Parts: sequence; structure tokens; C-alpha cells
Amino acid sequence: MTRSYPLLFALVLCFLFLSVSLVAAQADGGLPPLEPITSINAQRIELLATLGRGVMQWLEWSPDGEIIAVGTPTTLWFYSSQNLLAPPTSLPISGAVALNHDWSRLALATSAGQIEFWNPFTREFIQRWDVGDIDISQLQFSEDGQLFLVIGRQEGEETVAVWDIATESVRLVDRLGQLDYKRCRFSRDSRWLACSYSHSLGENQGYGGFIRLMDLQSQAIIELSDLYEVPLAFDFTADSQQLFAAGRERGSVNIWDVASGALLSTHQYDVQDPFNLGFSPDGNTFVFGHNPAQLIDQTTLEPIGTLYSSNPVNNGYLNMFAYNPNGSQIAINGTGRDILLFFVLPSFEPEIRLNWSPIALAYNRDGTILAGIGDDNSLHLIDATTGDELGQIRHDRLSHPQMIGNGLLLADNIYSPQGVSPNDNIESVFWTLPDLHQQTVIFDTPYPVRGVEYSLPLETFILYTNSNWRTLVWRRDAVQVFDGIFSQLAPNGRLLALGNWEHTDLVDLETGQIRFQLESAGFTQHMYFNADSTRLYVLSGDEENRIPYELRIWETDTGYLRRIVRFDERVEEFIVSPNELYIVTRGWNTGELLLTYLPTRGERILSDRSLRGDFEIDSESRYVAFSVEDSPFEIYDIVQDELLNLETAEIPDFYYGVPEVAFVPDTTLLAFEDWRRQSLTLLEVSTGAIVAELKSYGVPDRLETIDCMVTSPDGTLLITSGTDGVVRLWGVPAQSPSDGG
Repeated sequence: MTRSYPLLFALVLCFLFLSVSLVAAQADGGLPPLEPITSINAQRIELLATLGRGVMQWLEWSPDGEIIAVGTPTTLWFYSSQNLLAPPTSLPISGAVALNHDWSRLALATSAGQIEFWNPFTREFIQRWDVGDIDISQLQFSEDGQLFLVIGRQEGEETVAVWDIATESVRLVDRLGQLDYKRCRFSRDSRWLACSYSHSLGENQGYGGFIRLMDLQSQAIIELSDLYEVPLAFDFTADSQQLFAAGRERGSVNIWDVASGALLSTHQYDVQDPFNLGFSPDGNTFVFGHNPAQLIDQTTLEPIGTLYSSNPVNNGYLNMFAYNPNGSQIAINGTGRDILLFFVLPSFEPEIRLNWSPIALAYNRDGTILAGIGDDNSLHLIDATTGDELGQIRHDRLSHPQMIGNGLLLADNIYSPQGVSPNDNIESVFWTLPDLHQQTVIFDTPYPVRGVEYSLPLETFILYTNSNWRTLVWRRDAVQVFDGIFSQLAPNGRLLALGNWEHTDLVDLETGQIRFQLESAGFTQHMYFNADSTRLYVLSGDEENRIPYELRIWETDTGYLRRIVRFDERVEEFIVSPNELYIVTRGWNTGELLLTYLPTRGERILSDRSLRGDFEIDSESRYVAFSVEDSPFEIYDIVQDELLNLETAEIPDFYYGVPEVAFVPDTTLLAFEDWRRQSLTLLEVSTGAIVAELKSYGVPDRLETIDCMVTSPDGTLLITSGTDGVVRLWGVPAQSPSDGG
């Protein structure tokens, strides 16, 4: 597919990646022999392999400070805090994870009702527990490590089960029905467990927050009410005798007697959004709020000061905080790219400011080093006294693959929120299939890079840069630099199209000379070579200067202009059908989807509603799938000249995002993402039937979306990548005769 300039970054993001070194999490042994995916065998599709380490989501220090555990969607990685660049060790994960306080046990939820315990220092397996038929969503150890909490769905009901580690027996089970637990906390003496939830108070009364306070000795349960409707802010005092929780009135804190469940008092603070409440390790202070957040003396219940963001626009917001072990320092992140380190006494002023936005913060056990996961997917170690950075690694985050014959191309540092620093190496990694052996090609450029393309065989690369719109071409170890606002590499790797304001230069890379200068109608928007590099499609126009938009089709060997297709409005993007008999365009202003037959120049409106996302054509040039403003997607049958009726497919009619779609070659199967149900679904287009639903691409308790989806040319592999930073390979292993295949 080709795209216009406003969507250039969408194209770039569909095959690029931010990473330093890449690992195949399941690459040992390679892929098994595969069958082409069809509607008949789609039920046998399996997750064959995962590539990359994924986005860092949480971190924890070992008690001795020597190891940092980093959790990603598929793996738990163990880094040496003394040498971050040393190769980490790892354990694969597929669900909830928990570490006890002294790191004597690591718990992994492996499947429904199954939990494995490991030694996190030696990575040795300890034992496996069967905790019943629970679809596990959360695991948690008590502070002394003697109790173990399992949260999940059992027979459709939200269930809390507390286990005794020593006896391997259940201490308490509580069910909440169809509601969901918001948060659970053990008291510090491990006698009490508090779990919060919310539900409707009745018609026109809104929602109320509730806490189920469970006595783990007597198994008595007391329900506390009159809490904030989203009950996330609560914590036990250091002596475990009281529970502090955000009250129903904004800015209020209720103090409950744990033994009796009696409400002792309510205190009001200048806090608008009570999303955080947590005591310091020594119990002397607690943080309360979000907009703003206040530090409060536990004894006097008087505010010590306000924890604020340095961002002048959103001053006051606090998204996360971390106490150092003795409670003398607090690290906070507000809205924006800053971390502030407050020294509680004597002045309570932010002494250190760090300019990166974290998604997790944690001190080591002696409070001297602060570790953080940045939004750039890097792991930072910070000296908590001086604010100096002690070490940093860019974690491996694979995303947006692109097929290269029998392999995948992935790239590092091509595009990131902070851009690419000058003189950074640009690393592209080619994974061969089915053996998944890794081959790496290193590029070195002084220019920030925003895109990469390649030829088949893998001998020519072009890199788009942001520096004066230069295009760098690597070809047989030689580097060529060309100037052009847009660039397009021909599949044969020998031709390069450079789009400018009023013409397109067709460059012969063998000689480095311009073969033809092709006139354009105003500003060149985008270009597309056909599969055998014999034709070049150039979309141009200029709305500002009232130059009509048109598509010109050129012969690349003679420079002959075969055809001009003009449009009545500005065209945002276009697709050329695989048989090159028609093009599909999307209008910039109306979002109208228009099909134009090239032999007759006849036109057909496929949709006059505003498109919200991608549109694709199947390998037989019959079906066009597209997403519109009031439905996830629709499919147009070119042969029958009609929209297909998808009512029988039970496709969800509401999305928070635009689903990714991809046709499976040589079939009428369409793969699409069901964002709400965290599933990858295959639809038989000709019948409107759902033939497969794959539910294992997401991460427990965190909604993930698929950003890119591609299929192999032979139809054996479906490859997805998304916001969890993992590339997943799906396919149907070939059956042996004994299997009935």
C-alpha cells in the first residue's frame, strides 16, 4: 500500500522499531512445517514464536541490590545493576507475576489454575501448584512472604483466594460475583487483607466505593462503605491497626479501626482527585491525592507540603510516586517529562529534577539508587543523592514487522518520541524463516532517520532522514545521498524515485544518474512501483495553489506516460490492486472511498462515509476491506458490486480504536483485531462466518492493541505486533498422517 505525506509516519510506524539488541524468545528449533492458513484449518492456528523482549512494564530490586528484575509481556529479565550491558538471564512468562520481599520465591501464573514457583536468583524451578479452576489475573505475596494471594475469575465470579505458603492450604476464599476487584493490600503484619471494588448505588445516585476487610485468622469479613467511587487510594498503617482510605467526599480521608471496622474519623485535605494513598516504609508520613497530592504527617494528620509537578500547564498533578526505604525522600512524576526528588526534611523542596517521563519507579533497599523505566523504553539508574545517571540501557522492543520473502525485517531507533540522536547507529535486523536465525545489518548515519525501505534480494536499503529531506542509499557497501522530499525504492533495488515540487526524478542506482525527469501536477504526494518495477504510479497535486490532484502512470524503461487519472478532490492515499486493473483512493476532505478502473476509467464509490483507518485489497483483487466512522470495518465485493452483509459474523459494533486488518493470500480470509476482547479474529469473507478467534496476544490487566499485521506471501504465517512490543508469529503446524492430516 502507498500513502500520502500526512500519513507518512503511519507507513513508517508499520514496519519500524526502537531497539538495541534483539532476541527470539522462542527461536530454539525454529518453526515447524506449516500448512497454508485456510478456513478449514483456521481452528488449529497456534502461537508459533515470539520475537523481541517487549515493552518494559515493571521493575523490582533484589534485596542485595545486585539484580534488577524487569517484567515484559512475555519474559522476566534479570539485569546486573553493576553492569547493565551484561547479557541478562530470563524466564518466560505468560500471565501474572509476583516476587516475595526477600526474593526467596517467584510466582508465575502459567495457565488457568496453575502457578509455578521459581528461585529468582538461580532461576531453578521449585514446585507447581494447582489453585483450582481460576482464570488468574493477579498474584501477590504478603510482606513476610508467608501468605499468597490469587485473584481471578472462577465460574464467572471474581474470586480472591489467600493461600498459606508453609502448609500449601487455602486460608480464605471470597467471591464478588460479576464485579471486579480494583486493588488488594495486605496489612504489614499479614493478618488483614483489604480488597476494594465499586458498584452502582442505584438510579441517579452514581457509583460508590467499597472495601472488603478480611481477617485472615478468623476469616471474618467486614465491608466498609462511604468511599470514593473509584476506590484505589487506601493503605494500612505501619502497626496494621488502622486503614486509611479516600472518602466519598472529594479530598477526604476516612480512618477505620481494623479490628472492629469502626470509622474513627474523617479528615479533609486540599485534594481534588484522590487516586493515590500510600504510607512511607517507616509509617511516619503518607502521600494522598493526584491533583494535587499532599504529603501528610501520620501522627498529627497535618499536611507537610504539596507534591507538585514543575510543568506550568499541569502544575499539581502526580501520576506516580516512590518512597525510599527510610521515608526521607520521595520520587514523583507529574504530568509531563519530569521526575522530582523531594527530601522530606528539613525543607521539603524538590532538590533534583530529571527530564524523562517514567512508567515505573523503584528505589534499591538502601535508598541510594532510583531505578526507572522511561517512556522511551529505557531502564535508567539514578544516584538518589545527586541525580546523576549511573547507567542506562535501551530495552528490546520489537514492533511493526515487514515481510521480506522468507524473512522479517525489523529496525532499531528508526522512530521514537524523542527522535534519533546524531551519530546514532541505525540497526536493522533480518530474521530468516522458518529457522529464525538472526542476521544484522548496521547502518551509521549522522542524520536522524524516519524511515527505511529495502529491495529483494536484500541488497539495497534506503533510509529517509529529516535533514534537508535527504535519502541515503546503501547498495553493495556503497553509500549514495540524494535530495528529494519523497523517495520510493523499486522492488528490483535498481531504481529510486525522488519526488519534488513539480517533477519526479527516476534515478538509476547502477550509475547514480537520473534516467528520466517525470513531470508532476504540482506537489508530489506519493509514489508506488508495481511488483516487477516496470511501472511507477505518481500521485500529485496542490490544494493551496488549486492544482487538481491526479495519478500519473509511467513506464520506467522508456519514461512513457501511459495514463493520467484525475480526481475531483484532494486524495489522501491510494492502493493499486494486485492485478493493476483498478486503484482505490481515499479523499482528504470527505474520506470518500473511490474505485477507479484503469482500462475504462470508470468510477465506483465504495463508501461515502468518513473512513477512520486502513483499507486493504485481497490477493485476488476482489475484496476491499475498510474501516468507517460508525462500524469497525466493511467489505466491498468488486465482482458483485456490493457491500457484504456481515451481520451474521457478530463483529463488535463499537471500538475505541481502529482495528488492523489483513487478508490471508490465496484465500477469502480476513484477519482483524477485536480490541475489546483482546482477540485476533479470522473472518471467512465469502460466508461471513468467524472461523477462528485467538485470544492470547494481550497482557493480563492491560489492554493492548495490534499496531501492525502482515501475512507471508505463501499464506502460512500471520504476523502481528502491537503496543506490548512483541512480534508474534501465528500458523498451522502441518499434521502427520498419524494425526489424520
